[in-house]
Amino acid sequence: MKKIINYKNLSIGKKFTVTFCLWLLVPLLLMFLWINKSVTDQIVEENCKTRLEILKQTEYGITNMIENVTSVTLDIIGDGEIQNYLKISDTEDEEADNLKNDIAYNLGKITSLKTYLSRISIFTEEKIVFQTGKYMVEEKAIEISDVAQQEGRIVWDAAKKDENYLLSRDRDNYEVSAYRAIVSYYDFENVLAYERITIDEDYICSIYSGIATDTTEQFFIINKQGEIISSLNKELLGKPYEEEAVLKKVIRNKEGYYIDQEKQLVVSYYCLPKVQWYVVKIDRQEEIIGQGLLKTITLVCMFLSMAFALAFHNVQKKRIVMPIVHLAKDVSNFHEGEYKIGVYSNAQDEIGELNNNFIEMANYIQELIEHVYKSRLKEKEAQLQYLQSQINPHFLYNTLDSMRWMAVKAKQYELAEQIEALANLFRHALNQGKHLTTVEKEIAHLKDYLTIQKCRFGERIKTTIEADAQVLKCTVLNLILQPLVENAIVHGLETKIEGGNIHIRVKKEGENLLYIVEDDGVGTEQENIRRCLMERTNSNNALALDNINQRIKHQYGEKYGLLFYSKIGAGTKVEVRMPLECEE
Repeated sequence: MKKIINYKNLSIGKKFTVTFCLWLLVPLLLMFLWINKSVTDQIVEENCKTRLEILKQTEYGITNMIENVTSVTLDIIGDGEIQNYLKISDTEDEEADNLKNDIAYNLGKITSLKTYLSRISIFTEEKIVFQTGKYMVEEKAIEISDVAQQEGRIVWDAAKKDENYLLSRDRDNYEVSAYRAIVSYYDFENVLAYERITIDEDYICSIYSGIATDTTEQFFIINKQGEIISSLNKELLGKPYEEEAVLKKVIRNKEGYYIDQEKQLVVSYYCLPKVQWYVVKIDRQEEIIGQGLLKTITLVCMFLSMAFALAFHNVQKKRIVMPIVHLAKDVSNFHEGEYKIGVYSNAQDEIGELNNNFIEMANYIQELIEHVYKSRLKEKEAQLQYLQSQINPHFLYNTLDSMRWMAVKAKQYELAEQIEALANLFRHALNQGKHLTTVEKEIAHLKDYLTIQKCRFGERIKTTIEADAQVLKCTVLNLILQPLVENAIVHGLETKIEGGNIHIRVKKEGENLLYIVEDDGVGTEQENIRRCLMERTNSNNALALDNINQRIKHQYGEKYGLLFYSKIGAGTKVEVRMPLECEE
């Protein structure tokens, strides 16, 4: 598992760099990105709105054409001569011939005046009755039944080529046709014939082609069924439009625009409600945005800001951070006997003042060590050597061992056991001058102590010891467990006539090692003992516990130590908490 980096433990240089990045560089970068996105979005929005308005300028021309064609179809339906002729068209008399000539003249006049009309045709299911403009052999461009079902309403057909034209050159042109049933004045359900108004698709293109630009990918008119009415790209004509995603979004609304992020296209459109046609223009997105200048300005601003930020970082690091780092490094060398502090700032500010104060402090400490500390250290060393010379542990152990064997020889086995326990007590207490031991040795030391106390108290005091096997080899402070039990005997059970019980537990709890010594003795006021421990008084009740508490805190830190629980007449419980330090 990777070690998590704690910000508090970083050096001041790294803290400065991290803070600089988090509070200056990152916000600056995010601000520029936000500004760039906001302005870009605004430009795209305004550009799309502008292009939609330009696209809608074609609405008048296309609508005018549709209304003109609609007007022509209505004129034909309402023409009395046409109505009369269709009723007698099968007869061959002079009146019928005169009507036919008049109608042909009028229809020809319409096509000559309205040049965008390439053909007008009146026909029945059996034959073509009238036609002007381009001539056709027979009418098969659309199902007649579809027109009849519209009850006299106009029907628009998509752009198509018609193979029924008489001349071959006319067969290659795409045309858009409007169909309508000619019903009788006197019986609307009686269909006399059908009319067809044909418009060259190129004429429709001429209405909107003027607003197409180099950025335009596609420009077309489509009906609700997905059939192409007109398009600048002639390859789209004569077949259904294949982009279903575009078709769905366009038909869903009357007008608008949207951006296809995947294909980088902008689609603008509006609807002609009378005929349910949709005029659609598709442009390349990068061309529409046209924000090269904006991007350049943004990048220049970002570059200048970053350059300024880095220059600021380097100046501040050189003038403020590095002098402090060098001073901290020099001070850290104090424990190695290096008391030289360099001059890292000559400025008349807090950094320069701090540098001068450190130099004065280093000189003072060096002088203090030379004249005071060393002399006192030599004195302490002399005293320690004197005390060590007074203690000869081997002499003590050998003497007690001789006494033990004399007791064994005299068959004083209980006395021999007591002497052996006492020797073990001395050996564990001295511990070769070491202040650390193991849990296993602490328990063995406690058992030797209880062996000696058993001679004094007999069966009045009963003890039980529970220790987890996994903690026996763990390293702990020497002489912690035995003083706790001694405190329980002296202050809890010794004055109790009937004696009592002491329960000792040694266990692991998380990452901690716990000693728990609990007795059912006379107890005491819990708050008094706690107050004595906090005030570190030398009362008999608190002295032993305070010594243990202070040793643990000195060795392991303030979060470790001793907890005390007691109640008069109910007994006492002492809990010691230390870090678990076990060898693998």
